[in-house]
Amino acid sequence: MRNSEIQSWPDLSQPFFSLSNSLWALVPLEAWRRGLEVTLRPNARYTISDGDSHRTFWQTRLTGPTQDAIAKASDDKQGTRESLLAAGLPAPQGRGFQGAIDTTEVLEYAKTLGFPVCLKPNAWAKGRGVYPRLENATELSSALKHLVHELGCDDLVLEQHIRGDALRVSVAGGRVVAVTLAEPGNVVGDGSSTVQQLIDAKNTARAGNPHLRNHPLRLDEQSLRILKEAGLGMESVPSEGQVVRLREAANLAQGGDSWDLTDSLPEAIKQIAIDAVDATRGLAHAGVDLLVEDATRADLPAFINELNPSAGLGGHLYPGNGTPRDVPSAIVDQYFPGSARLPGSDTWYFPLDQVNRLLVARSAVAVELPAMPTLHAPSWNVLRVDAAADRLPAVRSMLLGRLNRIAVNGQLGRIREGHFNISLAGERQAVEAAAKLIRREAVAAGGRMRVASRSQFPVAIGMRLA
Repeated sequence: MRNSEIQSWPDLSQPFFSLSNSLWALVPLEAWRRGLEVTLRPNARYTISDGDSHRTFWQTRLTGPTQDAIAKASDDKQGTRESLLAAGLPAPQGRGFQGAIDTTEVLEYAKTLGFPVCLKPNAWAKGRGVYPRLENATELSSALKHLVHELGCDDLVLEQHIRGDALRVSVAGGRVVAVTLAEPGNVVGDGSSTVQQLIDAKNTARAGNPHLRNHPLRLDEQSLRILKEAGLGMESVPSEGQVVRLREAANLAQGGDSWDLTDSLPEAIKQIAIDAVDATRGLAHAGVDLLVEDATRADLPAFINELNPSAGLGGHLYPGNGTPRDVPSAIVDQYFPGSARLPGSDTWYFPLDQVNRLLVARSAVAVELPAMPTLHAPSWNVLRVDAAADRLPAVRSMLLGRLNRIAVNGQLGRIREGHFNISLAGERQAVEAAAKLIRREAVAAGGRMRVASRSQFPVAIGMRLA
């Protein structure tokens, strides 16, 4: 992917709703914005209820005896493939090797299977230790040495390497709701920059994408080896348009690129992903990893690589190129099909960071979230309070306590250069009452209050300090 093709997206995080490692929180947020009851618990667990139905989640997947068993089984790549093949679904041929790995046995099986092959740990995640496209016994021996003897893997899988594209297909409600194609980490030459300069430029371009910026393209032993095999080094200058691969596996966590193909993927390929979820008893939604020879053609083979009941959301919400897909809404639709967002809810949040602090400190074992305010005459004000520097801290602290007794929401900003801002949202009558209180206290402190803005802004329920 060229740097110019990498799209920037607004970060869905807010100062009071941090999502750096918590994109799963968009699922309970969506439920809360629909007026559903939400209770948060430690370690990314939460419950959603409409009063009749109760669903408990860990991150993006359901929990419970059946669901936990499915998740554990899905970590076993060899067992998953055997189950898929038994159900008549397409999956790469292969087998597992456990315990004291006999590399000679692995090499002999590779000859039976036929090169190229893919070597990977049976239960590791995020592309760690994956060696796709091993073309001969020499390459396989080298990969085995690194995986078994250096990384200490004692449970691995050897399977057919499927040439083509790697897709993550999210299925919910019996339909495909998002498709992301992943490309191995690479740079594209411009005829004047070195490989190192191209990597630096690409990471700069990725910084505008809230998901990709967390997974920069890095140089390591694997990428240096791939460069050497291509006759290149860090100071080489690739020609204009020359694609230089730096990774074997198509994995976003290792600096890969992502393309949204939700609208263009042929229906026949989408159906394979749906069938994979349907074939797993008790599984209702999941990310299905497919390997396809050509993502534009339904007449070419497609294979199921893995099932992920707790699939991440980043690649769908922040594609490198394409249209963001609202997978959290699809998940809530799956389990609460009659629910819908409340009017005006798009800018309302619950205070995720504050709740997490309570749970991490063990000040609470669960937090039942208050309902999102239902406003008949909503009002939004940003007020500026100016006063003498030595009076501002006391005014700010006093106002926090007083405003928490009024039915308004928002935050008191930090003190900067003789003033601080107060953001208020709620029913017009309550916001006006709060503004009168703020004006009165500002004047009493020898200062003044003025309206800085009446534009709508993102807000969490309750009042808090920024």
